[in-house]
Amino acid sequence: MKQNSVYIVAASIVAAIFLLKPKRNSMLKSNKIADLHPAIRRKVELFLKDAKAAGYNLVLAETLRSYELQQAYYNQGRTTPGDIITDAKPGESYHNFGLAFDVAPIVNGRLNYDINWQPLVSLAKQYGFTWGGTFRRVDKPHFEYRPKVSLKQLAEARARNGTIYPDIA
Repeated sequence: MKQNSVYIVAASIVAAIFLLKPKRNSMLKSNKIADLHPAIRRKVELFLKDAKAAGYNLVLAETLRSYELQQAYYNQGRTTPGDIITDAKPGESYHNFGLAFDVAPIVNGRLNYDINWQPLVSLAKQYGFTWGGTFRRVDKPHFEYRPKVSLKQLAEARARNGTIYPDIA
């Protein structure tokens, strides 16, 4: 009887751990500053604060993005319905490493991407961000931080170290 009780308790503990363990969403899409690479979080906070002072009410639309979601975005317009929205495969977007963010400007209580982006671009440059409005596939709400290491090196470090936020020094 005592042995059965031990098994029941052990099984209950294992079941509780399994049930309480948070499930990772393989299609991760975040809009939180906390999910950005630690090296740029403060810069993004200051950029958003300066944008607000300049009269731009911005919200973060997207920060960190999983490889799986990146693949889904890449597939759109190629193997799944919709317009092509990115040329970046998994590991080829700074979003995959928490080094990019998209903003959504709110004007009169609504999202409005038809704004003068140049003042925001100037602010972003002060913090070392590159603007997506100059990309071949124009992406005006997109800003990214390009470290001294390449995207390939970031992907290799991520695979090697098992971390989303590889060292960018």
